[in-house]
Amino acid sequence: MPRRLFSLALALTLTLLVLPGAAVAAPLPAVPGFHVEPAITGLHHPTRLVFGPDGRLYIAQQTGAVIAVTLKDGAEAGRQEVLKAKANLLGIALKDDALFISDTGRVAVYMRQPDGTYANPRDLLSDLPFGLHQNDALLFGPDRYLYLGIGSTTDAGPEKHPWSGTILRFDPAAPETAAVYARGFRNPYGMAWDDSGQLWVTDNGRDTPASSDELNLVLSGRDYGFPRYFEHPPSGSGTYGPVALFGDHNSTDGIAWAGKSAFPAPYRDGFFVAMWGSSFDKTTGRRVAFVSREGAIADIVTGLENPLDVTIGPAGDLYVADFPAGIVYRIWFEGEVTEPLPPPVPPPSVPGEPPVSSSPWWWLFAAAGVAVTLLVWQRRRTR
Repeated sequence: MPRRLFSLALALTLTLLVLPGAAVAAPLPAVPGFHVEPAITGLHHPTRLVFGPDGRLYIAQQTGAVIAVTLKDGAEAGRQEVLKAKANLLGIALKDDALFISDTGRVAVYMRQPDGTYANPRDLLSDLPFGLHQNDALLFGPDRYLYLGIGSTTDAGPEKHPWSGTILRFDPAAPETAAVYARGFRNPYGMAWDDSGQLWVTDNGRDTPASSDELNLVLSGRDYGFPRYFEHPPSGSGTYGPVALFGDHNSTDGIAWAGKSAFPAPYRDGFFVAMWGSSFDKTTGRRVAFVSREGAIADIVTGLENPLDVTIGPAGDLYVADFPAGIVYRIWFEGEVTEPLPPPVPPPSVPGEPPVSSSPWWWLFAAAGVAVTLLVWQRRRTR
């Protein structure tokens, strides 16, 4: 009986810990001048944040529901559930009167109704590969085409489907145009365009053996290594390495271009990223960081539970979805910049290979080889 009571108490405690909207410790700014406060609470595992043409913040939730939140002075002033798709909804995009969604194995479009909700779904892509990961973010490009990130079905390959671990590009009016824009990703959860029209993608590193999360500048037709290479590939491999490495098991996911934010330099020529963290290593992730286009990385806010996505609001503030807490935080800046960004970490001198070393070890191997050769020659002479 005591054991059953203990199990019941433990289950109740865990339920309260993960209940959306439950009280959590306030996250802490890692850089002076940044401020953070809850803007929206009571969500059911938010997965994606997108501001719509109507100025409302559209929030996808793991349950498949999408809510549209009206904000006033950075705080919630009303909400409306506008759509209910399938579970594991990880991507949304809005254009004109259409709302596009990416849930497990498919991309669909819903049309706006007079009451502000979205209905009459129509599948655009179906039977997409999924396993360990699935199809992730949806993002319109400058060409008005939709771009879709698709994760791998395995940790380190091989992959059976030609679309696994890729970025797809297609005309939403003609989904049969879907084709691979770039490949070689393990799990490209976040995508963002910079002010020059270049596409940047976060990619989660391998679990076992661990490899770093990446920020990649993605160009059409390129291969970024997976499943053959992780981090910096070897020279001559025909694949391309990352601009920045975030470290192992950080699960670096959502990304937002900072150029249109209200943050001061140097926090504009780059991106804000949400770093989820590892379930078995509490020192990883659980923060929002800034990464420059040159690869310099600086923590902005720490102490979150598992942040999954970020976006910039119309007023230039940063909004962060904390998945288990069921909270969207608002981050803004006041004051002056007192800490410069750390310098970027340079890639290896030969990508994927150890840098040239001044160590004398190679002399030892050469000397050993000469000694063996002389010994064999001497034995032959004495026979």
